[in-house]
Amino acid sequence: MLPETWVGLAEHLLSRDDQTEVDWRSATHACYYAVYHTAATDLGRDPAGADAGHAEIQDLLLGLPIPPARSKRIMAARVVYRELKQLRVKADYHLKQSFTADEADRALQLAQKVLPTR
Repeated sequence: MLPETWVGLAEHLLSRDDQTEVDWRSATHACYYAVYHTAATDLGRDPAGADAGHAEIQDLLLGLPIPPARSKRIMAARVVYRELKQLRVKADYHLKQSFTADEADRALQLAQKVLPTR
């Protein structure tokens, strides 16, 4: 499965007329994992490996040299990763806090900067 598939799922969930909070949370989750898998792979890490934890990927992204040393896609991931991770943590773990369509839309915008689907 390609990471772009996760972004496509998020687009589908957020285009429905009968969206609910679970759709917004699920779309955010999908957007984050699309970027996480892409970043880990582009950084030469196996997303399932011990050296590809979420904090490790964030640290690697933030420590990257200024372009053109890295690909456009990995530099886009560098810019969006922290905010997208924060949205995903809220969506996945803070179930007593409301999660909005605007937050899910923001997650999709961030993911599309790394993995444009159109």
